[in-house]
Parts: sequence; C-alpha cells; structure tokens
Amino acid sequence: MSNCRFARYAVNFLWPHLGLGWWRVGCGWAVALLLPGLAAAHPAQFTTLQVKVGADGHFEANLNIDILSFALGQTSLQSSNEDLEALLAGPRPALAEQLANAGDHFRHEVVVRTDAGNATLTTWNLPGLADAEAVLARNLQPRILMPGEITFAGTLPAGAHTLAIRLPFVLGDTVHVLELPDGNSHDEPVAAGDYSSKVSIALQAPGRWDRLAEVAKYITVGFHHIIPEGTDHILFVLGLFLFSARFGPLLWQVSAFTVAHSLTLGLAMYGVVRLPAAITEPLIAASIVFVAVENIFTTELKPWRYAVVFGFGLVHGLGFASAFASVGLARQNFLTGLIGFNLGVEGGQLAVIAGAFLAVGWFRHRPWYRRGIVIPASSLIALIALFWTVQRILPALIHAMS
Repeated sequence: MSNCRFARYAVNFLWPHLGLGWWRVGCGWAVALLLPGLAAAHPAQFTTLQVKVGADGHFEANLNIDILSFALGQTSLQSSNEDLEALLAGPRPALAEQLANAGDHFRHEVVVRTDAGNATLTTWNLPGLADAEAVLARNLQPRILMPGEITFAGTLPAGAHTLAIRLPFVLGDTVHVLELPDGNSHDEPVAAGDYSSKVSIALQAPGRWDRLAEVAKYITVGFHHIIPEGTDHILFVLGLFLFSARFGPLLWQVSAFTVAHSLTLGLAMYGVVRLPAAITEPLIAASIVFVAVENIFTTELKPWRYAVVFGFGLVHGLGFASAFASVGLARQNFLTGLIGFNLGVEGGQLAVIAGAFLAVGWFRHRPWYRRGIVIPASSLIALIALFWTVQRILPALIHAMS
C-alpha cells in the first residue's frame, strides 16, 4: 500500500473519533500531511567511518553504507521505500549509472586534511552494479535495505602531525573511528559535511576533560537518535504521556521504561544478550500499538501497567543497542560512548514529554481532554504503529513462504 493511500485510509478510520469543528479539520490535515512521512520511517542506524593509520603514514578507510540510498544521493533515513523500490525494479543500466555518478561525487568530496597538506588518496573501492547484485543474491529481507561498503586508502604527507577527515554531506551524520599508530584510538560523531576534529597522529592517553568532551559528543548522538530520528520511540513516549493527566503515574512509567532499556542496552552492548533486529523492530512497533490502544479503552492505571512498560522497555533497549552497535567503537572508548549515548536518549525522551506538555498539557484537567485529545491522538499513534508492525513483519513472512 502506498503511503498516500494509507494516509487516506487513516483519515477515514479516525474521522468518527475526532470530535467536531476545528479539531476534526486540523487532525484530518495533520494525518494527510504528516502520516506519509511517518509511515515510511526506517529504524535509525549510524554510518561509521573506520580508519587505520600506519606508522609509515599509509592509511586504510572503510565506510558502511546502504547501496540504494547511496545511488540516490541520500541517507537511508531520507530515502523513501517508494524511491528505493523504483530504483531496484528499474533497468539495471540505470542503477549502474547512478552508482557510478554517486561514486564520482564521493571521490571529489572526500578530503583527508593534515597540518602538512591534504593526503593523497590512491586506492578506491566503490559499490557498483556487481555489488548490488551480490547483495540481492543473498536474498536479504527487506530487499530494499542493501548493506554495502566503501573502502579507500592513501598516504599522509611527510611531516604530518594532525589528521581531520571530511565526508560528503549527502552521507548525513557519521561516526569516525580512528586506529592510530601508537595503538590508541579516537572516535567522535561528525555532523554532515563537517570536518572531524584535528587528531594528533601520535595521540596521547585522553585526560579527564577529554573524556568529558567525548561523553558530551555521544550525548548529542543519543539525543539525535530520539529527536528527530527515533520516530517509533517518540510515539511510545507520547503514548505514556497521554495515558495519565497526573505527573506521578507518568513519572513512574517513564522510570520503569528508562531502567529497562538502560539495562538491556548495556547487557546487549557487552554481548550478554542479543536479539536480531528482525525480531526487535516488529516488537517495538507492536509495543506502541499496545500502549496506544490501552490509552483508548482504559482510564485507570493498573499495577500491571508498570510491568508491561518495563517489559517493553527491555525490547526498546535492544533496539537502541542495534543502532549503537553500528558505531564500532574501540574497546577502551566503549563505556564512555555508552554512557553518553544513554544520557542523550534520556534527554531526548524528556524533551518529547516537555514538548507534549507545552502543546496539550495545559488542558489535561479539562473535562473534554480525554475525548478531544487522548483518544484521537492515541488512535493515530496506534494506526501508525500497526502499519509499522505489518511493514516490518511482512517481508520475513513472504520470504518464509517463498
């Protein structure tokens, strides 16, 4: 089903629940305009550049990408399912041409800068049609997500003491992980199109303030994973917010969710527990459906609600771990990045709650609050999450039946 058709069905389904007057009209337009983008949401992952620098100045770089998004000149979050499917279903020469053009753009945009001048890039391995066909042969599900990689190598100028790297803007925000000649490593999030920090090629052991700066950078990464990238997590937190008009129950629910996802995030990142994304992503979507539907049909906070929210928090933590694992941090920097990322996630969740309160929280004691806000908003959240659940389960079912 196309996203526009899904939006039209959503309006028809929600129409009887939306009350009268401006609220009905406003919600109708909101669904029609916003739902196509929400329905196409992908689980957020990080693009990571890994660079190994040798004592002789030679370096090798590896970058994980989505092949089809790369061909479109977009990040995986920007690419719609329709655009990806159209490119995949189109003639192979057209795909080959777009990959070649994307490769040329990449070569011209990458810069490895040192204090002694730019490095010479001598070796390139960019994805082409053969790489796309190889991924298709693996019969991955869903087929529109096609993981690939770019590798390049070169030599730093003689006398270079610092190193900074810029990737093309179209790749979006990335995480740079550098292995340095002295055995130390450096990693940092880098905004789209920006240079990474100047890193000493003979990096000394980081001090206290360096560690704090690293934590601050990963707080930003965690925050961005919720706002704007974590649409599914935003909807879950909004579902918690809508359930109760009082701060006490909301605080207890958010606390249960936070403790649970922090627990599984840490355990998963240290390899204690693992669950494939093909399982966690549909479960995350289903948890949003459950919370939203309960908001519609329940007015009293039952004790088991906390246990349910805690259980869903465990699943969401595995989803966070799946995204954070793609960063590929060195072991000595792992705890620093994990703490910062988790703090950023909490900051993002608090920002969602604060935004919801500023938007509708002033009316939470009005007699029409539940009929006019809670039920329509929860219905919309449930419908979006139900679409995601089917969208994430269906490819695996089709693959199992084929």
